[in-house]
Amino acid sequence: MVSGAYAQDKVLSPVVVSGAQDYVVESTSSVTRFDTPIQQIPQSVVALPKQIFDDQGSQTVSDALRNVSNVNTVDSRDQNNTGFKIRGFKAGMVVDGVPTAGYFHNHESLSNVETLTVIKGPSGDTYSGQGAGSQDTSGGTIFIETLSPKAKQSFSATGTVGSYSKKGISFDYNQPLNDKLAIRVGAEKIDSDTNVDRVFFKRESMYAAIGLTENKDRNISLKFRSFDNSTLDYYGLPRASLSSNEINPAVSRSTFFGANGQPNATTKGNSSTFNWLENISDDLSTNFTASKQSYKLNQPAFGFTGRTYGFDPLETAWNTGYSGTSFVPVTVTQNIDSTYLSPSISKKISVGQVSHKFTAGYDYQKTTDTADFWGIPTGFGSAPQLWNYSTGLYPSWVNPTLSTYHQENNYVTKAPFVNGQMDLDKLHLFYGLKRTDYEINQTGRTNTTSKNSTRFGASYDLTKQVTAFVGTGQSSRMPIGSTFAPGVVAVPEESKQNEVGVKFNSAYGLTGVISFFDITKKNAPMQGTTPLPPPGLGYFSVQEGVQESQGLDLDLIWKVNNSWTNLLAYTNQQAKYKVDRTYAGKQLFLVPEETLRIATRYEFKQGAYSGLGLGFGLTYRSELPGDFNNTFFTPSVTTYDAQASYQLDKTSTVRLFVNNLFDKQYVEPMAYFNGGRVMPAFGRTIMANLTLKF
Repeated sequence: MVSGAYAQDKVLSPVVVSGAQDYVVESTSSVTRFDTPIQQIPQSVVALPKQIFDDQGSQTVSDALRNVSNVNTVDSRDQNNTGFKIRGFKAGMVVDGVPTAGYFHNHESLSNVETLTVIKGPSGDTYSGQGAGSQDTSGGTIFIETLSPKAKQSFSATGTVGSYSKKGISFDYNQPLNDKLAIRVGAEKIDSDTNVDRVFFKRESMYAAIGLTENKDRNISLKFRSFDNSTLDYYGLPRASLSSNEINPAVSRSTFFGANGQPNATTKGNSSTFNWLENISDDLSTNFTASKQSYKLNQPAFGFTGRTYGFDPLETAWNTGYSGTSFVPVTVTQNIDSTYLSPSISKKISVGQVSHKFTAGYDYQKTTDTADFWGIPTGFGSAPQLWNYSTGLYPSWVNPTLSTYHQENNYVTKAPFVNGQMDLDKLHLFYGLKRTDYEINQTGRTNTTSKNSTRFGASYDLTKQVTAFVGTGQSSRMPIGSTFAPGVVAVPEESKQNEVGVKFNSAYGLTGVISFFDITKKNAPMQGTTPLPPPGLGYFSVQEGVQESQGLDLDLIWKVNNSWTNLLAYTNQQAKYKVDRTYAGKQLFLVPEETLRIATRYEFKQGAYSGLGLGFGLTYRSELPGDFNNTFFTPSVTTYDAQASYQLDKTSTVRLFVNNLFDKQYVEPMAYFNGGRVMPAFGRTIMANLTLKF
């Protein structure tokens, strides 16, 4: 639950429309902090209910987000190194009203997700927080609402098997303790191999919640969640040449580039969130949210002697069998801890035909980020050991014990805010203002500054089912990971979006949004002209960079009838570095110009095939830049997927899923170490599950 409620908005859970596949979410509190019809919000907002995840067999957040336009995918082999982007820029993640402090967005489990909402573009008055990594709302926000305790007892369990020896099991149990209080617990465990030798995935998650149910004046809940994921760190594969987008023919697509005895990379996260919503009267309410969260990364990996971190990774060595290049074992360890507090008060005022509702509050977040980069000066053993394509010999792992880089960062944000909505018949006006005070200490270098972020917009109901809107929004964050010259004081990076569009709400069966947008990010760090002092390589950063993305997004659900539903998500955009000493005019890394997702599902409601559901999907993306300098692009690709389900009885359903139906062989660029390598995409994969519900 998040801030704000009114007499008609007692429960802030999204309103899901019943019917075919239950794919339509009509209202959300994720944008304004009070429950608002999505049709009236002057910004692109796309909400996905749990039913879509179940029907399509989504296993990760990235799987689910392929159904939203202009959100990049994150391969699970790369998820320790990158987060999501929306409209070309980094996206933040908010879970149950709390900004996550790390960049491990695709590690979150879908098993306890009730609704996943994508807010496109900056809207800094809504949620703030300076966390480690990519907690950055320049491109937008991914808002997750988890399952809450309910008044009715329920139990469900799902068993899964599939390609690459996939095995999984999950359960969800809801138990009322009395007529006012209930608990909910669940867990998920998934193990699978991959199309790369020795590389695997192990995902474990748990959640528990206790809360009041069916109380019109008070809603109190306490939620816990955790995940524990492990894999073998994967570095990708060399390309055939410096400008090639294909894998070097000297290696197999399944080659793992690593060491014998290399330990697993582990990522762990846990959080506890307390929320108290009190409806004092029909037009006045208060809300308080408090949360603690922590993330731990242990990433044993490897590097090369002599390579320059953050730049082109010695492609010459990659493409000549690593002749003269030795492996160096490295390990990255990182601990992130965060505390979040947010009290707020909401008020509704009506004068004649004018209705005004607003929320005022204060967000506080403190995050500590401690990390070490571990290595040993002599490489693997007493002498360099070289990779050999012909024999496939792996060097033996030697545990790195020398910390070559240590960081202790502290981020504190304090942000009073106010946002609201005024309704005058068919006209809806939105506003928001947040002042964020930053207290940043990055490895002994302290910076204190403030920045105002605003959001304004208007929507007008052309009919009951069609609404036009225009809006503008801003966000800010302090730069992380950049090195500035002595005496240079960093300033907040600033992002601004202008957007205009049309929304549909069951207009001839259509629900969704079509919009044109323009996002500009300024004060972005870029390479300066002053060299770093020895032994550093490269140059000090300066905040003179400007990046832009502009284009068209389309997200529509077409409910033809009670049995047949279609989904369309399309993007056409230009996303480039506008001002940058190194990359000016280049396409933003890992951002395609065009994407398309079409999905259809038909459910037989009666007759001989009653209980049968069939689905089919198409996913397309244009070519992707494989590094910041656009040295190479991986080709455009189209893949297909299919699903079938059959409800055996009232308590059991069996489902079958096929991804990459025609076994398309292609490669994707890796985000690891700023690109330069590629990884083989998964071929045809088949998965089946059985769900029991009581």
